[in-house]
Amino acid sequence: RPVDIRSEPSFLWNPGSKKIVLLSATIGQRDLRDLGLSGERGYRCAYLEGASPIPVERRPIIYAPVGNLSYRTQDAAIPKIAHWIKETETRHAQESGVIHLTYGLATKLRNYMRSNGLDAPNYLWHDKNTRGEVYERFLSSPPGTVLFACGLYEGIDLKNDLARWQALCKIPWPSLADAAISHKAATDEEWYANQTLKTVMQFAGRVCRTPTDYGTSYILDTSWERLRKSASHLMPRWFTDAFQGEE
Repeated sequence: RPVDIRSEPSFLWNPGSKKIVLLSATIGQRDLRDLGLSGERGYRCAYLEGASPIPVERRPIIYAPVGNLSYRTQDAAIPKIAHWIKETETRHAQESGVIHLTYGLATKLRNYMRSNGLDAPNYLWHDKNTRGEVYERFLSSPPGTVLFACGLYEGIDLKNDLARWQALCKIPWPSLADAAISHKAATDEEWYANQTLKTVMQFAGRVCRTPTDYGTSYILDTSWERLRKSASHLMPRWFTDAFQGEE
């Protein structure tokens, strides 16, 4: 649930604390405000943004607008996504990749690809019960395998040849079907944009893990333009520097 402790007692941060250090590439100044560390209670805070140790040419992010992937319009975009995957897979011949999408979108996409002869033996799909099992199988699969991953925007380590490219099909906006999130989004649009942006930034770090690694990330959903417009002031330099323009 959305939590904002700025107006609450200092139950997390004791005013007597000398130093509080938060280490994450996705923590921004907006998060410090929500955590009550923005100086409103007398804290003297410094926000330090370090440069990425990974050269930008090794971790490009490419906006490849395929279509609007919102629930109401995604059906029209599914054929375009399917053909984009086939073309991109060819471009990354013998390199493993990951397609990030929701469970609902994965079902529709798989049905379309099966019906049109576009599914392939090197494609790995999973459901909510087999996610861990299929992910482990992907890690030991030969180069050229493509994992269709749901809910794996963070917490996975696809270094080196484990994956050289990935695509984000749908911008992961928090669900407005949740009453708490809907209320928070209606009263604080920047919070909603920041939550979405942090997930996108987590996605961007899955396939390029060290300064000697490399991997390309693609964003396919045209609602990225909406997020970029509303959250550009929240984006750290390591993230914006990686953008290589539109495909």
